[in-house]
Amino acid sequence: RKALEKRYQHLAKTIEEAEEEAGGSLADLEVEVANAEEKLTRDGHDMRKNLALFKGLQEAYKKREAKLFQVDDYVERTVSARFKHYMRKKGHFGKIAVHRKEKKLEIGVRIGQDKNKDAVIKDLKQLSGGERSFATVAFALALGGESDTPFRAMDEFDVFMDSVRQRNSPAP
Repeated sequence: RKALEKRYQHLAKTIEEAEEEAGGSLADLEVEVANAEEKLTRDGHDMRKNLALFKGLQEAYKKREAKLFQVDDYVERTVSARFKHYMRKKGHFGKIAVHRKEKKLEIGVRIGQDKNKDAVIKDLKQLSGGERSFATVAFALALGGESDTPFRAMDEFDVFMDSVRQRNSPAP
């Protein structure tokens, strides 16, 4: 019996040391594991809901971005067509291109009826003052048509134009 009691005390001490090392009794640890499993289940459910919400928002963002690119392309084509229209009023050619990756706007102008494609001027500094003013007015009017501003005003845009160009400037 003493041997069994000694053995029992030794096992009890070993269990106590193991529980101490584990951070609590077996019953306490089982309760802690059950609580952790419940929290994991709850958090997993919340995570799945959040993930579904994120995927929905991501899909909506992609759709809106695609629509934005469509609108952006439409605005570019419309402004370019209006610019071309205003430039044709004087017998010139005009084209606008937007390079989105480079964040650059390219304005091409050909003065007069020259059909030579190489005659397109991409640096507007090569134009005379009146030609540049006319191209600027045409660009401002073309761009203003797609703008939501309630009014637009330009002061002395024709200062570098001769009297013929001033009379023939595009009007809104």
